[in-house]
Amino acid sequence: WPPEHLLDQLVQKSAGLFIFATTVCRFIESPGDRAEQLIQIASASESHNEGEYGLDHLYRRTISSAIEKLPDSKVNNLRTVLGTVILLQEPMTLRSICLLLKVTQNHVEGMLSPFHSVIVVPSDDRDFVRLFHSSFRDFLTSNTR
Repeated sequence: WPPEHLLDQLVQKSAGLFIFATTVCRFIESPGDRAEQLIQIASASESHNEGEYGLDHLYRRTISSAIEKLPDSKVNNLRTVLGTVILLQEPMTLRSICLLLKVTQNHVEGMLSPFHSVIVVPSDDRDFVRLFHSSFRDFLTSNTR
C-alpha cells in the first residue's frame, strides 16, 4: 500500500515540489479512510496535475475535508481562527491567539486540528502556531487561486 500507479500519479502531481509530498503524507495521517483520501488526491482532474496547481488542489481538499466535519454553526468560528493564523505577520503562541480571540485553548485546537497537514498546532500553549509552508497563506490570500 499504496499501489504503484497511485504513487506514480502523486509523483507527477508533485512536479518536484517537496512541500506537496510532505503535505500529502500529513494529510493522509488524518483520521478517516486513508486509502480514500489518497485516491481523491491522486485522481484529481488533469487541470490539477502539476506544481502550484497540484498543491492548490491539495489545499482545497484539506479545507473542504475540515469544513465537511463541522456543523454549520461552527464554520464562522473556523474562519475566525484560521484567518487569524493566516493573516498574522509573525507567528503567535497558542496562548496569545486564545487571548486575542477570547476563546479557550481547546477551541483553537479543535478548529485547527483538521489542518495539521498545513499548520503546526503545538500542545504547549507557550509554543508558536505556525504554517508548515508559506504557500498555504499565499493560496488563501490570493484572488486568483
